[in-house]
Amino acid sequence: MEAGLAEAKVVVFRVGKEEYAVSISAVQEVGPWAQPTPVPEAPPMVEGVIDLRGDIIPVIDLGRLFKTARLKELADSKTIVMEVEGQRAGFVVDEVTEVQTVLPGTVAPPSPVLRTGTQSGSMVSGILKMGENRLVVLVDPRRILACAQLTAV
Repeated sequence: MEAGLAEAKVVVFRVGKEEYAVSISAVQEVGPWAQPTPVPEAPPMVEGVIDLRGDIIPVIDLGRLFKTARLKELADSKTIVMEVEGQRAGFVVDEVTEVQTVLPGTVAPPSPVLRTGTQSGSMVSGILKMGENRLVVLVDPRRILACAQLTAV
């Protein structure tokens, strides 16, 4: 979801004390955290893999990737399963708080200062203004997965 687009919906979630959102079109489901099977030589933010109705998918801890301490124990966390360019992945978050309608004019583009400088580009696709004094960081699941893969090298 880019700044200035028409009305859309996002899933809002928390990682640590911060709120993030992702386009609902990428989200397949939200479920409880399930113990993944560790995979040798996986990047540090990859918890492992799970069997989700016959599909083996990686599980990425967004707290580790965002370098933010998560507030909840893994057993109390949620997993957001997303489809990213034909690849499914689970993203561990502290909690999913709401589905929100994003109105035109409420998304600001990220400042150039926020760009990560990685080959995949910034994980931040915009800043959502949700009422007075409430800013939610819009993240791009495609770029999150790409950043997770790049850190493995």
